[in-house]
Amino acid sequence: RNAKKTYNQDILALVAFVKRRDPRVKAQQEEMEKQKKEKQQQQEQQAKERKKEKQKAKEEWLQEAQQHMEDLEVADRLAGRVRLADEEGDYDYGGGKKKKRGKKK
Repeated sequence: RNAKKTYNQDILALVAFVKRRDPRVKAQQEEMEKQKKEKQQQQEQQAKERKKEKQKAKEEWLQEAQQHMEDLEVADRLAGRVRLADEEGDYDYGGGKKKKRGKKK
């Protein structure tokens, strides 16, 4: 049983030695590294494109929302409605000084 274990270890060591020396194995490893780098670059490129598309969609949405708000403001003015934000002057929003709450003495 011990001899069989030693034999298997020797075979595994021989295989490892041959793999280190075999030019086909080195070529395979280099090809794998090359493919890995290409895949990583492709993923980074796709991530950049997705980010640009997302930013573009966000800008378009903001422009549409702003245009919609402007259209609503024009419609309100034409209908004779006035918003508080459109009026000149100071408006008190009820934010005066508040009394401190504490224990009664």
